[in-house]
Amino acid sequence: MQPTVVSTSLPSINEADALAIGTLLARIWPRDDSGPQQRADKLVRVGAEYAGPEATQPRSLVVWDGGEAIGHAMIFERTIHLGDEPLSAMALAAVCSNPDRRGEGLGNAVVRAAFDLVDDGVFPVSLFQTSFPVEAFYNRFGAARVENRVVNSLNTDDPSANPFWDDIVMRYPATAGWSDADVDLRGPGY
Repeated sequence: MQPTVVSTSLPSINEADALAIGTLLARIWPRDDSGPQQRADKLVRVGAEYAGPEATQPRSLVVWDGGEAIGHAMIFERTIHLGDEPLSAMALAAVCSNPDRRGEGLGNAVVRAAFDLVDDGVFPVSLFQTSFPVEAFYNRFGAARVENRVVNSLNTDDPSANPFWDDIVMRYPATAGWSDADVDLRGPGY
């Protein structure tokens, strides 16, 4: 049975849902300075800071089991520049599933729900980072590796540094028009 994905609008997320998602995120990426409550607070803050149209509002795509978040992907709009041209991209971040529930198609479900927003024309393209072991997972959806140099021109310390920390930058769909120009995230990595 295909997992059911619930689109949770971050501008209107409730504290219980934010904490459940924050708990999953903290389990997958543990950090001393950012536990479940800090992760929940970040989701609420991202939602509170958004002032754009409803269609492109930031959201968590979640598979729930009772009150537990067992699969997650966060999406939000990011205006990047591909060369000199601004481009609205769907940022894909925090894709994960409960390790005890792996193999149930949770990651597939949340990523498919995210990419459906591109397929439906809400966003022209998705841009995200991943690791070498996970690249093939995204290739199965029709994503492709981005070979362009990625920068953050707004970084006052080093505007030419790559703001992403993972090994690979990818885009979806692979067939979207794409040049070999620099990609300027115009903000930090996600």
